[in-house]
Amino acid sequence: VIALSMSFQRYTHDERALEPLLPHLKSKSINTRVWAASAVGRLGDRGVPHILPLINDKSERVSQAAFDELSFS
Repeated sequence: VIALSMSFQRYTHDERALEPLLPHLKSKSINTRVWAASAVGRLGDRGVPHILPLINDKSERVSQAAFDELSFS
């Protein structure tokens, strides 16, 4: 997920990446959720409904990542 997220952030805003990233937003791993939120957030309006629930995540890092991405959308 980290490699996919970094590639997505640096090289493309291809919306086909959304579907493969969605399951990672619900990962047990905090790091995975953070990276997935970051990548999905780069999609702009299309990613918003998927990362919005992460604002209330039990992890402050995930909540902050979601908020940061929503601020840029």
